[in-house]
Amino acid sequence: STDNTVYSLLAVGTGIYVGGQFTRLNGAARRYLGRIVATTGATDTTFSGETSSTVRALAASNDRSWLYVGGDFAYVSSRYVATTARSRLAAFTTAFGDVQAWNPSPNATVRTIAVNPTTGVVYVGGTFTTIAGAARTAFAAVAATGVLTSLDLRVTAAFCSHDTGSVYGLPASCPNDVYTVVASGTRL
Repeated sequence: STDNTVYSLLAVGTGIYVGGQFTRLNGAARRYLGRIVATTGATDTTFSGETSSTVRALAASNDRSWLYVGGDFAYVSSRYVATTARSRLAAFTTAFGDVQAWNPSPNATVRTIAVNPTTGVVYVGGTFTTIAGAARTAFAAVAATGVLTSLDLRVTAAFCSHDTGSVYGLPASCPNDVYTVVASGTRL
């Protein structure tokens, strides 16, 4: 149980990663991110990754060694890193929650993440207009190295001049880079 909303769950190996708006997971202090043991439901205290605010999306790298985390946060921390800047998108090791150097830094909320099972490219959707220093509205593709790919769908407003578009959902993975993008107030 948590003391507030859970937005994302992801099973990897014997653990279930939990992301949301909570600060307690099964009674243990866990800021917005944690892992529970799948067989018992107990909080796994060996996973130390945390964020400074809400986690809305979780995805694992193809080899299951990294956990990609998206949301509303500005900072992350782990057992060896007290606090480091990560704007709304970060990567942790799945084993212990150690913060990775991967840092695309979108300028607004990340709501969904999917990883291409062949290439390892990380697809990110949300309300951002820039990521990795380049213009990308609501959808971006980032290599596992953290470098932005050339893919630019140019999600634009369809109904309101003030709505820049928001991507709210992507499937967990799709072969051949074929994705269905679930968007709000947008036209692709």
